[in-house]
Amino acid sequence: MISNIRIGGFGKLLIGFAGSQLVVKLITMVSGFLVVKLLLPEEYGYFTGIGIFLGYLPLAHLGILSGMRRELPYSFGKGDNDKVQDYADAGLSISILIGIIAGLVLVILAIKNLLLSDFKSGIVYGTYSLAAFLFILNRHYFPSLYRTTSDFKKLANLNLVVGFSSLALVGFVFYFEFYGLCLRTVFIFVIEFIVLFVYTPIKAKPHLSFNVLKKLFKTGLPIFAVGQINPVWGAINNTLIFTFGGSLAFGYFALANIVNSTIGILHSTFSQVIYPTMAIKFGKGMTIKNLILIALKPTIFLVAILGVGAVIGVFLLPMVVNYILPKYSIGIATAQWTLFIGVASSIGLVNNVYTVVKQQKWYFVSLFTGATVGIIYVLMHNYINEFSLVVFPQAMILGIMVQNILSFLFLKKLNDNLGSE
Repeated sequence: MISNIRIGGFGKLLIGFAGSQLVVKLITMVSGFLVVKLLLPEEYGYFTGIGIFLGYLPLAHLGILSGMRRELPYSFGKGDNDKVQDYADAGLSISILIGIIAGLVLVILAIKNLLLSDFKSGIVYGTYSLAAFLFILNRHYFPSLYRTTSDFKKLANLNLVVGFSSLALVGFVFYFEFYGLCLRTVFIFVIEFIVLFVYTPIKAKPHLSFNVLKKLFKTGLPIFAVGQINPVWGAINNTLIFTFGGSLAFGYFALANIVNSTIGILHSTFSQVIYPTMAIKFGKGMTIKNLILIALKPTIFLVAILGVGAVIGVFLLPMVVNYILPKYSIGIATAQWTLFIGVASSIGLVNNVYTVVKQQKWYFVSLFTGATVGIIYVLMHNYINEFSLVVFPQAMILGIMVQNILSFLFLKKLNDNLGSE
């Protein structure tokens, strides 16, 4: 079905990139299963619980990188290479600045814990100090520079290198257990940075221009407000689990996190290709109606694939987990519900249109309403009943469906109002 899409080989690119990303994520999933098998739930929960702050770190760029992600492919589509370079330079500067500040804070916490003879916590904070320095660069800045067919093919190969490296580095956990997990995290971030930096399609250099930053901030703030709702919602859920359930509950939730990140890679990969493609086409004059059509067939394909996969996964998970990871069997039901989060999220691929045409107001309302519904559901359930991990993916599914319904209603209104312009 999706192979019928013909926008400069777009369908072929989308399937190829998504396929390679799925392979990478499957490798990562295997790595994750091996890591949690080698550690006690409370150990893994303690390490990942401290790392929750990474989910809040993207808030620090205040929309500048969001503006870069929109303006860079748009300017590329218009053939303005000077602006492309300016935006890349500004994004690199902000990413480095955020990394330095976050890294220094974590270094101070590491030193404090070491001085208090809390060696374990000191090592963990030291590990995350490097992760914090590289997090924005690796996960938000460098991937945004890839915008053409050849760029995405290159990125797919680089991700394979990182994926296989993460699998090989499980050896650290096997030999050094908890401290091996810290060492593995450091190596993964460093390897990821090296391959992305060396092969980046735009050779940027740190350079801050007030006018460029002002432009990116003005463009990016609305996108940022929209784009951070669901990540912050997820971070809030993780914080609630760690706060009320402790490191043990967060350890059991590792299964759900592994499933969610694996299933979610297809949605994020499709979106990663669709978004810049829409921006480039819009820069060349494509109408809103045709922008919507770019995402239509990929959405149908993705929902069908993930829907079938979720149903199969419900039956397979108990067998796999009870055989390979019996220590984490308490988290099976939560992971089963998590399978359907990806299905619900994939329905919203078309919502990239809001960002491309700079009409995020009603999309923000949709996302904020859905996230609020989900958080209220969790709080009410845990107030009326006892703490339960299962309620968190249930709340995510409910909230995402509310988001999709509202955003589709607003998208129809947007097309009616601007479609003829």
